[in-house]
Amino acid sequence: MYSSEEEEVDLQTALTGYQTKQRKLLEPVDHGKIEYEPFRKNFYVEVPELAKMTQEEVNVYRLELEGITVKGKGCPKPIKTWVQCGISMKILTALKKHGYEKPTPIQTQAIPAIMNGRDLIGIAKTGSGKTIAFLLPMFRHIMDQRALEEGEGPIAVIMTPTRELALQITKECKKFSKTLGLRVVCVYGGTGISEQIAELKRGAEIIVCTPGRMIDMLAANNGRVTNLRRVTYVVLDEADRMFDMGFEPQNSQSLQMRSQLNIRSQIENHIRETFEDLGIDQYDRDSIINDFKNGICKLLVATSVAARGLDVKQLMLVVNYSCPNHYEDYVHRAGRTGRAGNKVCIINCPVWLLLNIFLYLLLDQGVPKG
Repeated sequence: MYSSEEEEVDLQTALTGYQTKQRKLLEPVDHGKIEYEPFRKNFYVEVPELAKMTQEEVNVYRLELEGITVKGKGCPKPIKTWVQCGISMKILTALKKHGYEKPTPIQTQAIPAIMNGRDLIGIAKTGSGKTIAFLLPMFRHIMDQRALEEGEGPIAVIMTPTRELALQITKECKKFSKTLGLRVVCVYGGTGISEQIAELKRGAEIIVCTPGRMIDMLAANNGRVTNLRRVTYVVLDEADRMFDMGFEPQNSQSLQMRSQLNIRSQIENHIRETFEDLGIDQYDRDSIINDFKNGICKLLVATSVAARGLDVKQLMLVVNYSCPNHYEDYVHRAGRTGRAGNKVCIINCPVWLLLNIFLYLLLDQGVPKG
């Protein structure tokens, strides 16, 4: 018996991330015991026309492209034509056939960055061409690797929050995949699972999926339906919406993130060694808050109690260890920074990444309790 995914959730469900169905948890993966094949990430060769552009010319060109902005070190210059991004003639022919005359603003910047082997977060309005921006580098990436053998899972996974978006991406993907001899399977909840299992067993280089149904597939038949051992290209489409809908646990499960327990235990051990007694009374709390306000302590780790009434003028950054499940709590937490006209800096951090950051800080300096 396989569970199906409830894609249509009401507002309260979306806000709280409440899960109405129990899924079989995937077994933790010990990556140290698996020998993964090496793969190539960088396929980008800058053409002479772009190479000779000065930084000032690049800045002007980006302004002309609806004022696109770029953050990150050494990001490639935006391309001007499809030929400049290093795609094959088959893809160029398919682009022309389907009416893609020239790259859109996000495509001009995102495609060379991904082709360069960079991880990328792209933000653009609906209909701006984000799908093509991650599909074209994906095809180049897949075609560079050896063909799938029987029993091997996909090379690329595209995860989306809803079945409608999954079907839309699949349709776009198939405009090019047939020409390249690549197989695409779309797996999503709210419909029968048997046909999707049959498709995956036949093999597919690309899986477009919703989070819950992907876990169903990975757990089905004790993991014999598909696996992620060959996956080297991952896309989280509309990632913000996915996390708003409470899919972070499913994403972390299906993508085999580094074990949070290992990182957490390292931090807890360090804290215990640094502070013999983790419990503190109100006097100590007030003293710590005053030290933080006066700049004696640069970093404060606190519960959500600090979300209200804590006014620190020089506070530049608020990091949410776990996002609140109510917008009022979020507003109050975020309100600790950006006060009285100061700039706002807020990070909603996945636990596994935040723990890495804290571990680095803990090893560098003691962290006050609060």
